[in-house]
Amino acid sequence: MWKVLIVDDEKPIRQWFEHVIRQCGDEFEIAGLAANGQEALKLCMSTAPDIVITDIKMPVMDGLELIEQARRVNADISFLILSNYDEFEFVRHGLRVGVKDYLLKAETDDQDIVAALRKISEDRKRRGVRQDREQPQLRDVLSRPEEWLSLELLQGTMRWVICGLDRMAQGNLGTGPIPSTSLTEVYRNWAEAAFTRGRIQLFVDERDDSVAMLIGYSHASAMPSDVELAERCRAWGAEARTKYDCTVSFGIGETFSSSSALHSEFRKAKRAYRLQFYTGEMSVHLAKGSGDFGLSEDHAAAAEIMKPLKSADLMESGLIKRVLQGLDEFKARLVEPSETAEAVRAFLERMEGQLIGKTERRYAESPDIFSDLERPSCWQELKEAVQRHLSRMQEIAYRHTFVYSETTNRIMAYLSEHYADKLSMSVLADQVHMNENYLSQLFKKETGKTITRYMIEVRMEQAKRLLATMRHKVNQVASEVGYASEAHFSTAFKTHYGITPSQYVDSLRQPIQNLSEPQ
Repeated sequence: MWKVLIVDDEKPIRQWFEHVIRQCGDEFEIAGLAANGQEALKLCMSTAPDIVITDIKMPVMDGLELIEQARRVNADISFLILSNYDEFEFVRHGLRVGVKDYLLKAETDDQDIVAALRKISEDRKRRGVRQDREQPQLRDVLSRPEEWLSLELLQGTMRWVICGLDRMAQGNLGTGPIPSTSLTEVYRNWAEAAFTRGRIQLFVDERDDSVAMLIGYSHASAMPSDVELAERCRAWGAEARTKYDCTVSFGIGETFSSSSALHSEFRKAKRAYRLQFYTGEMSVHLAKGSGDFGLSEDHAAAAEIMKPLKSADLMESGLIKRVLQGLDEFKARLVEPSETAEAVRAFLERMEGQLIGKTERRYAESPDIFSDLERPSCWQELKEAVQRHLSRMQEIAYRHTFVYSETTNRIMAYLSEHYADKLSMSVLADQVHMNENYLSQLFKKETGKTITRYMIEVRMEQAKRLLATMRHKVNQVASEVGYASEAHFSTAFKTHYGITPSQYVDSLRQPIQNLSEPQ
C-alpha cells in the first residue's frame, strides 16, 4: 500500500479525506494528519509518506514551503495540492516544482480524490519507486559480523551510537517501526557533518524504532572523546528540536577494534539508549562515564520496568492496567514512590503530547497539572493520581477523535479497559443508560461492526501485543485477554489472524534467531 499524509488547516477537510482514503484500504493507508506544514514536515521525517495531500494557505508553514522542505528530507514524495479558485498562481508554481496534480475544493467529490491518488500511484509504479523501501537491518550485522565487517573497519577503532526519534514526545506519530529512507537519511546527513573524519554505517533497528550508527576511525586518537561525542549529540538534538520539532535520544558505547567486541559494545549502547524514557527528552547517555553521563543502577532498573510502555499509545486497549502493573513492579523492588515520580511524570507528559496530536486539545492549561505526582506519600496515592490523569486524557481523546456519537465513544472507551472481563449487553447498556437493542443497533450503524466483533478485535490486538513481548506463555495471554481456555483463545486468534498464537511467536523469533536481546 502507498502511505498518504493529509495536510489541511480545516479539520473537517482532513476527516473527509481520511474517510475516503480508508475506503481504499487495500491500496492506500493513512500515514498521518497535520494541520499545517510544520506538523507535516515532522511527520514526513517519522512516517516516510509516499504521497502528501496538502492545502496551500495554512498557518505556521504553507503548502509550498512544506513541499520545498519535505523534498530535502525525502525526494521520493509525490504531492497533490488542494486549492481554491483564487489560488491558481500558487498551483501553477506547485506544478512547476513537480507537484503531480491539484484538486479544487469546491468541485472535488469522493471519486475525484480516489482517481487522483490512483493516478499518482500508477505514475510511481512506472517510475519504479518502491513501496517497500529496504534499509540495512541491524540484525544482519549482529548475526553475521564476519561477513559484513570489512578489513578496513577491522583495522580501525569503532563505536556504536544508537539514536532514535522519541515518538511519545511528538503526539500522534504512530507506533510502528521506522524503516524509512527519509529518517535514516536525516541521521546520515547529521553524522557525516558531525564526524567528518570518520566512516559512518547506519542500520535500522526495527524492533526498537531506532537507528544504530557505527562510527569508525583509522586511529584511536582521532575518535572523539566521551564529552565531545556527547556534546555533538546534544547539539544535533537541539537542532532537530528547532528545525523539525522532534526529540532525539542517544546511547553511546565504548570504543572497540575487533569483531569479537561488536556484540558486547552494542548491548552497552542499547542499555544507555533505553534510559531516554526515564530521564526525559533529548537525553544523551554513555555506557561508561561519570557525572551527567553516568549509568546508575536505579536509572537502569527504572528504564527496564518502563520499557514496555515506551511505544504505548494513549488509546490502546488496557493502557491504564499496564501502567499500574509497572508501578506495582517498582513497589515490589522496594523503590520509594517519590523516586519514580520523574519517570511517571515524563510518561504522562508524553501521553498529553499524543492527546494534542490526536485532538488538537490540551489536557489542561495549568502548567502544574501533574503536581500531585511530585511527593506522593504512598503507592496508592501515586496509582490513583496516574489512573485519574490517564482516564481523563483517554476520555477527551475518544470524545474528539472518533466521528461517532458520545454513546458509541463511551462504549469503545469502556471496552478498551474492560476487554478481559466477562461482559454482557446489559452491563454495557447500564454504562450509557440505554436500551440493549437500541445500543446494539446504534453501535453497528455507526461503526459497521457489532459490539461483539469490536470486542474480539480489541482482545486480539492486546493478545498480539502481549505475545510480541515474548514474556508470556500462550495460556497466560489467553487469561489476560478474557478467555477461559487456551484452546478457545487459540481458535479465536487463528480465525482473526490466520495463524495460531504459537506460530505468531515463532514468526517473531525466526528473523532474529541468532540475536540475543540486550538485558
